[in-house]
Amino acid sequence: MSRDADDTVLSVAADRLLEPDALSRFADTVVSAGHLALSGPAPASPEETDSTQPAASIRHYEVRIGESVLSALEVPVILGRHPRAPRIIQDVSPRLVAVDSPRKLVSGSHLSIRQLGSSLVLTDLHTTNGSLVTVPGSPARRMRQDESVVVTAGAQVDIGDDIVLYILEARSPLPVFDAGLSGI
Repeated sequence: MSRDADDTVLSVAADRLLEPDALSRFADTVVSAGHLALSGPAPASPEETDSTQPAASIRHYEVRIGESVLSALEVPVILGRHPRAPRIIQDVSPRLVAVDSPRKLVSGSHLSIRQLGSSLVLTDLHTTNGSLVTVPGSPARRMRQDESVVVTAGAQVDIGDDIVLYILEARSPLPVFDAGLSGI
């Protein structure tokens, strides 16, 4: 099976056929750990599709790498030694952010960072060495290849070569120009 086709498995859930509920359309889908799965019922009316959360209640994040700050994460960011955009772009072209990795422990395209609503989602981009994620109150955990994780303010992500990303709550919800990172 190709890598693109091996992450979704569809099957019939016989016990769900007689008593459908609002989430039954998701009961037959298995999503691998490497992909973000958004679940829940579809909006009931077109008015709900604009925004299900008021702008004031959405948390915004920024990422500090050394003395540099990466903000306005609603646009996907691909972070790595020599980051490249994917061949197929689904929404918006990602920002490419290069980090210095003298020992080459950071992959060319290492990590994707994207804010979805109030969630900050990190996705491993099929790296060799992975990333070590530390969430406050939990032990550090190495991300697997192609795995996505949701992090909150206070989390730290070690991508290798002494490069640590610090996840912070944004000081301002408005887009801010990034400072000090190459490729922006």
